[in-house]
Amino acid sequence: MKKYILLIIIIAVFITGCANKTKEKQEEKKPITTEDAPIVEQYVDDNKMPISIYEDGDYILTRVNKYKTRFTLGKDISVFVVYPSTAKQIKYTNRFADGFYKEWNKINTDNTYKMGYHLAYSLEDGTQISHYIFKPQDTMKYKKYIKIYLYDDYTHRNDSWYSHVTNEEYNDNTYLTSIKLTPGTEISKVTSNVELMAFTYNGKDDFENGEYRGISKDILLIEQQR
Repeated sequence: MKKYILLIIIIAVFITGCANKTKEKQEEKKPITTEDAPIVEQYVDDNKMPISIYEDGDYILTRVNKYKTRFTLGKDISVFVVYPSTAKQIKYTNRFADGFYKEWNKINTDNTYKMGYHLAYSLEDGTQISHYIFKPQDTMKYKKYIKIYLYDDYTHRNDSWYSHVTNEEYNDNTYLTSIKLTPGTEISKVTSNVELMAFTYNGKDDFENGEYRGISKDILLIEQQR
């Protein structure tokens, strides 16, 4: 009788072990559902601010996507105006900055949008320069190649003459409406064309790995005349 009882116990243990193993395998093969997946926030760019780069002349802003000139030390490359529009030409009567302020604030009602610039070019040794400019202090980094001056034409709309914005003057109410590029002392080391991008942003999520990824931008190719 003891032998039968022992045999029954052994069989029961074996069956229980197999059942547990089968259960473990079933648990291992349990499919991953959407509930188990990690939640990843998706970037959505809802920026509705139009922006374009223009040349200013004779009370007309003319949109420009290509500009060709020599990079000569002591001579400005050019001054470019940024305006919240995608129109090919914009006519104005007094100062273009009056229109800029009006159009900008139609969209920037809560004062969250800011403007920035980006320069990209190559040096003779193959170095790729990627230069973001958000405020005057950012213009100093690569000034030996290309000097950058930022202007607030709206604040000075009633002044007959004014200089570029300094870091001390810059604040949340500064509008960087135009940018001047001029060759630095080592301009000869810049062997490529220069890409100038103007863009608007309203938060850190408009940048990924330090690069702007928004849609509110315009790009000007400055070709170096040989």
